[in-house]
Amino acid sequence: MEEDEIIAGLLQGDPAALNDLMDTHVHTVYRLCSAILGRTSPKEDVEECTSDVFFLVWKSIGTEFEVNPVLFY
Repeated sequence: MEEDEIIAGLLQGDPAALNDLMDTHVHTVYRLCSAILGRTSPKEDVEECTSDVFFLVWKSIGTEFEVNPVLFY
C-alpha cells in the first residue's frame, strides 16, 4: 500500500491502514525511540514508546497540528 493510500485509510478509520503504516515504519520508529530513550533503556520501554507513537498517530489522524522539523546533530 502506498503512503497516500495508508493516510486515506487512516482518515477513514481503517485498522488495516494502521497495520500497513506500522509494517512500513516500525523499525524506524523503534530506532528513534531507542535513540531518544538512550541505548541503556530496557527493551520493553523502547517497545512501549514505539507502540505509543503509533497509538498517537491513530488517535490524532485527521486533527490539525503543526509539524516542526527535527534536527539531528
